[in-house]
Amino acid sequence: MSARITDGITATMIGITQVMDDVTQLRNEIRQDLAALSDEVATLRRHMTERSTSMQARDAPQPRSHQTETPRTPSSPPPETLT
Repeated sequence: MSARITDGITATMIGITQVMDDVTQLRNEIRQDLAALSDEVATLRRHMTERSTSMQARDAPQPRSHQTETPRTPSSPPPETLT
């Protein structure tokens, strides 16, 4: 083989090695990004569950008190002001 062909093969092998390294690096970055995204989604799910639970508790009908309010005539003041 001539030196020119050998140099071309060597350059091609170096290029292939560099591309393979780039692909490996991209795969690792994508894995890290997907892991971070998965963590973010899990955090969002927990937050939304907490919000939903909080809103359901807030919107749920409150148990009524068994105390009956004393009827007042329009001119009588509320009971708390009669002390």
